[in-house]
Amino acid sequence: MTLPALHPGPIQIRRALDEGWRCFRLAPWSFVGFTLLAGGTTVLGQKLHGIGADALAAGEAVPLALLASAAGLTLGLAGSLWLNVGLVRGAWIGLAGERPRFGDLARWDGRAMLRLLLLVLLLLLINVLVLVIAGLGSGLLTLVQPLLGLLPALAGGAVFLYIAVNQLLHLPLAVLAGTGPVDSFRSGRVAIDPHWGRGLAFSLVLGLILLAGVLALLAGLLVALPLVNCSLAAAYRQLFGPEDRAGLLSYRGQP
Repeated sequence: MTLPALHPGPIQIRRALDEGWRCFRLAPWSFVGFTLLAGGTTVLGQKLHGIGADALAAGEAVPLALLASAAGLTLGLAGSLWLNVGLVRGAWIGLAGERPRFGDLARWDGRAMLRLLLLVLLLLLINVLVLVIAGLGSGLLTLVQPLLGLLPALAGGAVFLYIAVNQLLHLPLAVLAGTGPVDSFRSGRVAIDPHWGRGLAFSLVLGLILLAGVLALLAGLLVALPLVNCSLAAAYRQLFGPEDRAGLLSYRGQP
């Protein structure tokens, strides 16, 4: 079932950023510490996967290389899901005016992680289909006129941008709404489409925050990632209200 927007107007960008910043300031060390822990787990998994993949490519110790590659892939994926779900939970607590604890962020929630994984896989599938269709169209038109081959590529790029913006809230929707991937996808599209330009502006602002964090190296990224997640959760709260539909905070005795 598609989640109805309680406030179907455009995202108030300044308000979402201000609320996200206030949320982060409630417990900066918890946010930074958890981002370092979960992000480090993700990077470790990626490194282990890379080592295993390189060993496989070289034909060295194939059984161990396969094990290392699979273990690294699993660890990296689990770390990424853990990181994003934990940051959203911390943001949701902070937006309610309470101080999130490190234990709140680090709490393992397999159901929320599975919902996020399924939605990410759905988005990946949609993007792959767009890529395949654009590639086939470009190949066919190139046979007629080489320059015409650019048209499907440009159209595909436009579709990628459209999907990226109307799924701007896919992370809080997957974690907080408690719906399946298709319904979460529809909810994001219904909420953002009428004000797509505002969604694009918000996406660009969040992208600049992440870019600033990357340029500031590790310290900046440890602040930028939680801040972006807090701002996204604030935007979700604007549109869909403060109800904990997925029972994300039920362990705290909250309805």
